Amino acid sequence: MNKTNDMFNWIWPKVKSALSGKVDKEKGKGLSTNDYTTADKTKVENITTISNEQINKLFERSDLNGFS
Repeated sequence: MNKTNDMFNWIWPKVKSALSGKVDKEKGKGLSTNDYTTADKTKVENITTISNEQINKLFERSDLNGFS
C-alpha cells in the first residue's frame, strides 16, 4: 500500500461517522427559520423566578442545617 491509500483508509471512517450526524436541509427553511411555537413560549413565560429571599429561607430550614 502507498501513503495515499493509507491516508484514505484512515480518514474515510472518520468522514462517514461525521456525515452520519448531518442534518439535511428542509425545503422552504433557511438558517434563520423561527420554529419557536406558542406552546414553547407559554412554557417559558410561566417559569417563576425565585428571589434571593426565597433561597435564603430554603437554606435556613432546619433539615438543611449542616450542609455547606
